[in-house]
Amino acid sequence: AEPSLRNQLRDAEEGRTWTSTASWSTTVGMNRKTLTLLVRHGQSREETQKAFELSRDVLKGDPIAHLGDAAFRIGNPTQLDVRGGADWLILSVCTLIAPDPALQEKAAREIVAKSAK
Repeated sequence: AEPSLRNQLRDAEEGRTWTSTASWSTTVGMNRKTLTLLVRHGQSREETQKAFELSRDVLKGDPIAHLGDAAFRIGNPTQLDVRGGADWLILSVCTLIAPDPALQEKAAREIVAKSAK
């Protein structure tokens, strides 16, 4: 996978809250898949949960079971949101043609498992 130039940007920080974004792409052309990951780390588990739930309600997200502490998916833009403790992951995996929900969930499960260690 090729990293995006955005991966060189510094994290956005405000107090003890920070946001980091990274993106990678696989092949080129019409089969190109891109994974974008945004990590929001809140000051506390409670703060992250409140912001996560507000976003889920405003965006009318569809709940996803058995992924992190809570998870939901929205269709436009196509993304998967996963909360674990004070961390909130926002993943987008797509091709030029269509989103890839199964790959979104696979990536989220792997990231959540590694961050729990």
